[in-house]
Amino acid sequence: MTEPSSLNLVGVGIPTLQLLRGSVLSGHASGTAVVNLREAGFAGGEAVYSAFERWLSETRSDGGESAGVVDPGTLPLEEFGLRAAEFFRNAGWGNVTFA
Repeated sequence: MTEPSSLNLVGVGIPTLQLLRGSVLSGHASGTAVVNLREAGFAGGEAVYSAFERWLSETRSDGGESAGVVDPGTLPLEEFGLRAAEFFRNAGWGNVTFA
């Protein structure tokens, strides 16, 4: 099996880096760093979610041809947790667990 190309897209995007940089340069003013960190998460979240959708479609466990994007919201909770953990581990984020 070839490595899915979507994994290359998981990381810290430019909007996220810009918000984090702004937080650092602000001198960590009271509350500013927390707000910027939260906003950075929102800025990068959409790209990570899109990459996860593509990865799910590329790595279908039934071995079938991908008929389109797999909606993560349709997965049973246990399967979602296992697949998300595998996605992040394969993307180099280490071991992720859900409780």
